[in-house]
Amino acid sequence: MENMERMGISALKNRCYRELSGGQQQRVLLARALCATRKILLLDEPVSGLDPRVTAQMYDLIAQLNREGITIIMISHDIAAALMYASHILHIGSHIFFGTKEEYQKSETGRNFVSEQAGGGSVKLIHAEGRAERLKAEALICEEEEEAAEMTPC
Repeated sequence: MENMERMGISALKNRCYRELSGGQQQRVLLARALCATRKILLLDEPVSGLDPRVTAQMYDLIAQLNREGITIIMISHDIAAALMYASHILHIGSHIFFGTKEEYQKSETGRNFVSEQAGGGSVKLIHAEGRAERLKAEALICEEEEEAAEMTPC
């Protein structure tokens, strides 16, 4: 019940999961995951299919959990969010890059990739490595869906 309260879904405790909205379902899944861990969460596209308002709320929830000391590893197609929340980025594609978000944005690899993504398309990202003081993350950016699929077992 503590995790339901933490996720703001206590009022949903007697409702069928299939009857919940997408955002409510994501909160239920997050509460369920919190029952199994106190240190790390692996989230696979937790904002996929959510409207912009609910997406912002979900990112706020994830950031709050991170501030509470839970490490977050998150796969996402939202490069803007990765660049907003990440402290470090690992980019695996035609070139490999690892460094801080700032170094990535200044690098040729980062500038080229971000400008390509501005024209459309999707990107696989992994945000990770949380700390209590502020949301920090590492992002794994794969240029191809196949590369991202190959990385899944990690």
